[in-house]
Amino acid sequence: MTKCFEFKKCSASEVSSTLIRELVDSYFTSLDQTDETFNQISESRPSLEDLRHSIETNNYFLFVATENSSQIPAGLIGLHLSYSTFSGCQSYIADLFVVPKFRGAKLGEQLIRFALKQMNDLYKCANFVLFSGGNSVKYFEKLEAENVTEVEEFEHFVMPETHFSKIQMT
Repeated sequence: MTKCFEFKKCSASEVSSTLIRELVDSYFTSLDQTDETFNQISESRPSLEDLRHSIETNNYFLFVATENSSQIPAGLIGLHLSYSTFSGCQSYIADLFVVPKFRGAKLGEQLIRFALKQMNDLYKCANFVLFSGGNSVKYFEKLEAENVTEVEEFEHFVMPETHFSKIQMT
């Protein structure tokens, strides 16, 4: 049986809802169990207040999926916008999570397509960029996303907040 899902863009006021709390908690639990890189670079987890503030200030856009029949939280995608003179507007996929019991139903692909259509409709932002590793590289290649790592020759660095004080400002 094919599962049907509902999709929506979340407002800042919805962050404290049970739906969002359940999805975020499930996402962090999954990261704790499976993502060694995330655990190594993350000194602390963002709070729901951080999430609410980021949505409120249009720094982060959160889209969620629920199962039609039950309204059970099924997945989320979070992204932010970036603009540069050489590539224009781009949506950066920061988070993509599908609750384990809904995996295999192409929900991740549906979340991506829904979110990117919304970002294009709202902000004329038709491209997306993601930082990917491990198994997710194969996933995005399967969706026919172009891997520009070799072409662009960009590196991605992460600097923990605790290192900010070590930077000399002149």
